[in-house]
This record gives sequence, C-alpha cells and structure tokens, in this order.
Amino acid sequence: MKTLIESWRKFVEGINPETGEPDYKYYAFDWDDNLMYMPTKLFLKAEDGSEVPMTTGDFAEWRDKIGKENFDYEGKTIVGYARNPFRMFGVEGDKQFLEDIKTAPLATDRAWNKFVEAINGGSYFAIITARGHNPLTLEEGVKELIKMGRGGLDKNKLIKSLIDYEKITNANFRADKESIKELLLSYFNNCQFSPVSYGEASASNPEQAKVEALEEFENKIKEINPEGKFELGFSDDDLKNVEVIDKELGDRIKVIYTGPDRDDQ
Repeated sequence: MKTLIESWRKFVEGINPETGEPDYKYYAFDWDDNLMYMPTKLFLKAEDGSEVPMTTGDFAEWRDKIGKENFDYEGKTIVGYARNPFRMFGVEGDKQFLEDIKTAPLATDRAWNKFVEAINGGSYFAIITARGHNPLTLEEGVKELIKMGRGGLDKNKLIKSLIDYEKITNANFRADKESIKELLLSYFNNCQFSPVSYGEASASNPEQAKVEALEEFENKIKEINPEGKFELGFSDDDLKNVEVIDKELGDRIKVIYTGPDRDDQ
C-alpha cells in the first residue's frame, strides 16, 4: 500500500502557481478513520444477549464475519448485529455527529491534509461515507469545521481561491459581501455529500453504493469540464471498499487506501 499512499501525497489541487490556471483536480473522501477518528460506535449482539459497541476501525476489520460466524470481541462472543446496529450513524445520530466533529481527532497522517488543501484551494470535493445521516447534516458539518478553522481549514483562503477562479472567466468581477455569498453558495452546490446508507440502504456492505456515488460525482465534474480535462481522486481507510472501487473505477479514478498496512498481518 506504500505506493498508493505516496501517490496520494503528490496529488495536489488548486491553481497552478506557474500558469495561474486551475489544475482541474477534484477529490472525494470517506469520513470515518480517513478524515476524522469519530467516537461513534455501532452495536453488535453477544451470545449472552447483551449489546457490544464496536469502533469503525474495528468494524473495517471484522465486518465480513459479523452474522456469518461467531468470534470473540471485547471479552464477548459475538453472534451478529444488535437491533438497529447503526442507529448513531443515521439521522438519529445527526445532532451527535455535529457535536463530535468539533473535538474528534483528525486523521492528519491520512487524508485530512488533502481535505484542507482541497477546501482552502477551492477545489470541488465529495464526502462519500457509509454513514446514513441526512446529506444536509454532512454539509452543515463541513461548513462548521471551516468556520471553526479546524486543522488548518481557512475560510479566508477558500474565499480568495474562489475569487481567483472567478476572475479567470470574469475579469470584471468585483468581490463584495453579496458576490462572495454567491460564490460560496455555488461552491457548496457543486460539492457532493453522499451518506450512502441514508434512507433504506444498509451500512454493512457499502462498497457498491460508494461506487455509484463516486460515479455520480465524476459525472458532475464531467459537466463542469466537458472536455474531460480533470483528475479525480478518492480515499478510504477500508481495504475492501478500496479494492472494489479500484476494480470498477480504477482505470479513470485515483483510488487511495489510507488504512493500516495489512501486508504484514
């Protein structure tokens, strides 16, 4: 996985400093354990009938066994999922999500730094996560992170980048309070927030739903750049997601694994 990780570090965005032109690079990010280490837990059922909470990082490792074979976890024998196991990953957990992002540790050694570069540079991005929150909750959360200036996010840099982009096609553009408001509105309208288990979908096997969401974002970028002059990258810490997405879309989208190196396991 080292090659993939190194190539992700070289995948930078924004305006080319040598030419002053956009470099047409766009980004899609998984959320949990890729951008932030969230405290949200899912719930499993133990042999004794009790509920056992599991972290998202552990879920990425164990999910192929849950409900298919019993295994020991946190001193319990797990026999399957608890009732409504992903309750806090859906709309029921919207309010808690917006609180947790304010203090959750950042995955700065993975994709967070690229997330910062994308936003500060005014590059369109997508959040493609197995969570099932209302999409507006994800958008609200990102806006709150920018407002807070978490981990290097900078609203002023974002605005400057958007103004620079606008002036490329509109030399007479004048930045004022109303025009900046319109630029930000247009920017977030062109970004995409895809919690793929929102509604009736399941969070237990999100790979194909992520493929479809990534294709949706790709098509949106194609509309913006009809000549096909762009690069698109996606990062995820779940190896199974990366393998499936890379197999289906890897010929045209840079798919980056940001999870632990499992080659030695």
